[in-house]
Amino acid sequence: MKIFVQFEDIKNSFRKLLKRFPLETVMIIIITSIIFFVIHKEDFSGWIPRTLYTLATTFFFLLGTTLYVESRKSDRWNYLFLLLPITYGVVFYFMNPYTGQDDLKAIVFFLLHLFGFGFAILFAPYLKNIFSTKKDTSIEHANYFTLVSWTKIMSGIVGGSVLLLGFIAIGSVVELFDLSGTFFREKIYAYWATIALSLVAPLYALIHFPIPKEIKQDSYDTNRFFSFLVRFVGIPFILVYFIILYTYSIRVLMNFHDWPNGIISWLVIGFSIFGYLVYIFSESYVGEGKFLRVFRKYFPFAVLPQILMLFYAIYLRIAQYDLTMNRYFVIVFGVWLTIISLYYTISKRKLILFIPATLTLISIGISVGPWGVFSLPLDRQYERFISNIEKAGILQNGKIHPLVKTIDVNLENEIISEVRYICEYRTCEKIRPLFEQVLTAAEEENKKQWDTSSSFGRDYSGLSAWTAATAINKTMGVQQRYENDYMTYQKYIHVSTGYDE
Repeated sequence: MKIFVQFEDIKNSFRKLLKRFPLETVMIIIITSIIFFVIHKEDFSGWIPRTLYTLATTFFFLLGTTLYVESRKSDRWNYLFLLLPITYGVVFYFMNPYTGQDDLKAIVFFLLHLFGFGFAILFAPYLKNIFSTKKDTSIEHANYFTLVSWTKIMSGIVGGSVLLLGFIAIGSVVELFDLSGTFFREKIYAYWATIALSLVAPLYALIHFPIPKEIKQDSYDTNRFFSFLVRFVGIPFILVYFIILYTYSIRVLMNFHDWPNGIISWLVIGFSIFGYLVYIFSESYVGEGKFLRVFRKYFPFAVLPQILMLFYAIYLRIAQYDLTMNRYFVIVFGVWLTIISLYYTISKRKLILFIPATLTLISIGISVGPWGVFSLPLDRQYERFISNIEKAGILQNGKIHPLVKTIDVNLENEIISEVRYICEYRTCEKIRPLFEQVLTAAEEENKKQWDTSSSFGRDYSGLSAWTAATAINKTMGVQQRYENDYMTYQKYIHVSTGYDE
């Protein structure tokens, strides 16, 4: 009888799921099916990456739109809003810069949109409240944020548990029935991981996703688990992190002639984001102790001086080696942290929705346009590259002439670094007109090697960025060289790999 009741509960849950999130459920099933196909064919190329990228980003956009529609008054025209994510999906499919190769631009473009719309579900039901001052909805916002976060955590636990228990069962069957080396041994683990993480976990999250109209508006929905994490884990570690940052800042100020360690920029960003995450969750527990109130009052002020250190460290590197994607992200996050910190120090409202809303705008905004993370750094590096090869005598009257004499080691290493960076984008597309014959010959040779090697019937993936950059550098007659001292050697290691040390 109990089994029958449980079956009815499951059936009712799925009925409600299909009624509330029909399109999202269909997309989850399609994504899972495509991943099954990839595992079966052992091929992740052609239309598959572009389709999966599109479905994943459209899923979060669609979920956010559905939540926004739920928050509005009942209107038969509300569901016209759902045309937005569908239209976006079509546009994204054709705008995605995936070229069939290991394209850095396509991956970053996908991740920016994925995180952008992922953040959007944290404020979608309350989009109008961001610009309205008529009603104080801060309690409702905090409760919604907590419930959504708890749902995500639980879906991860459920998916991970199903994954682990399934692996134990599969492993037992494989060993007991001597199935090693068979189909079961090769692919069954991958199939089960797909079921657990791509099907069970997201469906669980959708089934238990909070309904905006049912969120408490007059009292905080507290959670002992989050309370413990905020009070006894989050805040103490933030205190430790910022003691480290301020101690290092004092050291830099006392030795101003030395460059600050490049990783300081990312530490400031990481520690500050973690701090603001705790800041958001702590709103529901401000009544549980004076220490929490002190933290919320002074934390934004503590971030501001560290942002100055961030900009100082990144300025030195941009002045020396110009802009790259990594440095672009540091600047963007630095500007975002400045806006957030000033908002929470000056504004009286202090909406927690402001954080995910600004992250969504920034993530989508920097993915397109001449100001974006792809165009601006690439254009700057291209201009610097042209200037350097002209200075070295490699580019004369619009044509490439191999080096015939030794040039400055700094200049030579910069040229190599710039070629490698530029070639990460669609295999040197930006400088292809200068090296058309070289790249064509390299592609023909690479294709010939692919056809004669064991490629398991997969489609030709194209010339890799590394192979293309190597061919170009060889044509120019440049090679990596290091001065004798150890520090200079380390410096060029970091420059050539793009690591901002």
